[in-house]
Amino acid sequence: MRREDADGTIGMTDFDGATIRRLRLLAGVTQEELARKIGVSFATVNRWENGHRRPSPAARRLLRAFFDKHVPEHAQRPDQTHPENSVRVLIVDDDPLVRGTLRRVLTSHSPHYEVETADDGYEAGVKTGTFRPHIVVLDLFLPRLDGIRVCRFLKESPETRDVKVVAVTGYGTEDTLRQIRKAGADAVLLKPLDMVEFLREIEALSPPGRHFRAVDESRKTAQPPATLQADRALVKA
Repeated sequence: MRREDADGTIGMTDFDGATIRRLRLLAGVTQEELARKIGVSFATVNRWENGHRRPSPAARRLLRAFFDKHVPEHAQRPDQTHPENSVRVLIVDDDPLVRGTLRRVLTSHSPHYEVETADDGYEAGVKTGTFRPHIVVLDLFLPRLDGIRVCRFLKESPETRDVKVVAVTGYGTEDTLRQIRKAGADAVLLKPLDMVEFLREIEALSPPGRHFRAVDESRKTAQPPATLQADRALVKA
């Protein structure tokens, strides 16, 4: 059952700027589109999201009706509390073996990595809004998903342009690599993945002050540990 505000409107005492922005992204609309849908000005939506003004009771009712229609109920729940020193990584790949392997490699090398996975574009979009990853590991050639276009969208959107993108592809042609770099990817890894290289890239792209030395400098010329060799074989399979 939804909580009611003191003024009788439903469930929106916590309708602050961050919540409005998160739900708007999940609904897949711009500030201009949201403003048009609920009958307010773009400037009003912008002020809400920037924390300069809070919605009136009437506006809260309009927002609630819009988000109830366009955002699944489970996705409307507030973000979980993340440890301050965590690094949030979203892995987008349609292969469950790859998703499981990369999750295991990250979480086994540092408890500070929080990992979520997605197997298609819709789930990736929802989790980008709810999980708010620091890094997205993105397979560029998934069924029904143009990874290069997704990468470009992440880098051009004001809400996600600071997200680091590690592009993964099995097509290392010069033209493909040029397209990936043009789309704004921060790193490109070729399949079959090398787990030591993968960890180094994640480490390098982690937010300042959250580097956990998952791969020691001494390993640059040494053989990877047995666990990494096993995981590498899984990804190659």
